[in-house]
Amino acid sequence: MRHISIKGCLFVVLLSVLLVLTGCAEGTFHITIHKDYSADLRYQVGVNQGVAGFLVLAQENPMLELKRRAEIYGYSVTGYTDASSTGIIAERHVESIINFDAQEVDVLVAGLIDNSSGENKENFRFYEEKGFFTNRYQVEANIDLRNLNFLDNQEINFLGSKMLEQMNLQCIVTLPIKVIKHNAHETKDEGYTLVWNLKAGAENPIILQASVPNIKNIITFIIATILLVMGFFFIIKKT
Repeated sequence: MRHISIKGCLFVVLLSVLLVLTGCAEGTFHITIHKDYSADLRYQVGVNQGVAGFLVLAQENPMLELKRRAEIYGYSVTGYTDASSTGIIAERHVESIINFDAQEVDVLVAGLIDNSSGENKENFRFYEEKGFFTNRYQVEANIDLRNLNFLDNQEINFLGSKMLEQMNLQCIVTLPIKVIKHNAHETKDEGYTLVWNLKAGAENPIILQASVPNIKNIITFIIATILLVMGFFFIIKKT
């Protein structure tokens, strides 16, 4: 029988209470695409300050790995601390997404997710319907966070998984045009900004449909950045 120390049990109990009493962590992933086809990416990931202290005691710090990976992929990373949480903000500006090659998705995700060229591609479908004046494009994506349940972990490292289960996660897309169909949970800016609330431990379908010329570059870019969002979560899982 595995010996479990009283100190370890108390540690788990205290963290569990903290998780129940407070929103443990937050993750906001915002993609902004402009009329000139440039884009800004802003990812903010943080944890409750109390939880951060527990993770330090448990010698777990997924934020450091997130920072390192983000900097490798050209993001400017800064730390932040507010009244209740602490974490990082990763930002990157893309000059142009014109002629964005869908094959670059694998390059962007390589090193972030194991087997990124395999099963993750099945989570995205792209449809194109050509018309006389306009083309209609639709993307159906699935941000699959089922692996973040971590229900089978038995070591003290499960603390990191409990943190993820309590995360307040959002994927936000701001476009230069209005979409004609979507399944976002909320819209802002007169319909130009779409907000999806993501649930850890579950599948999160995303649907976008637009009917304008040259939208394919935008849709392809969104697919790539959504894959990167998934990459961030898998980094935390492996830490």
